[in-house]
Amino acid sequence: MTGVWRAAGAAILAAGLASTAAEARQFYVDDSNPAERKCYVKTFVPAKVRVNTEGQLVRPAKKTWVVTKVGAQEQWTLVSEPAVYIETREVVEAAHYTLRRVSCDSAPVAQAAQKPKQNCYRSGGDRVICEPVWN
Repeated sequence: MTGVWRAAGAAILAAGLASTAAEARQFYVDDSNPAERKCYVKTFVPAKVRVNTEGQLVRPAKKTWVVTKVGAQEQWTLVSEPAVYIETREVVEAAHYTLRRVSCDSAPVAQAAQKPKQNCYRSGGDRVICEPVWN
């Protein structure tokens, strides 16, 4: 392989890898009987969110002196205070529905169509966070 073709191949490979990061997950299945009746259940897929606890710096870490009086004497203590950050969130994959293939002749079709159970909890004031629980 010449240097020109090697560089072109690397560029094509890099472009292909960069484009797949933003696309939906896809896979191919060998369908041996296309005339067969097919049943699907609409399934909710929750969003994937990347949480960065050290998102936006409010105040850097610092050391301060704390002075306390003990009787007529002063006691000086060096105290380390950690940095303060605002948490940031980035949606990696948006919430969406997908069609999941199921057997047409069984009762699980109706059961699979139900909403997933949720685990809800209160987080800071009036904010409520609900996460699906998958069995």
